[in-house]
Amino acid sequence: MTHLNRIQSRLYEAAFETPDNLLVCAPTGAGKTNIAMLACLQLLGEMRLQHKGRLSFDLKQFKIIYIAPMKALVSEVVGNF
Repeated sequence: MTHLNRIQSRLYEAAFETPDNLLVCAPTGAGKTNIAMLACLQLLGEMRLQHKGRLSFDLKQFKIIYIAPMKALVSEVVGNF
């Protein structure tokens, strides 16, 4: 991916740079999944720990739940990320 589309660009700051909640309503193919992944990356960045030069996560401190209307989409997202 070389650039964000118009919707993703508008939501980039809210999704990736803040821990705020988002509700995104957009047509199929508009990039909602990538917006959700930006929010996931924001949380992972917030929860990362550095110990002796190694990056780690305390997996008991947070949970990411991805909900989608179709099992196929969930499978694709899990496979890609």
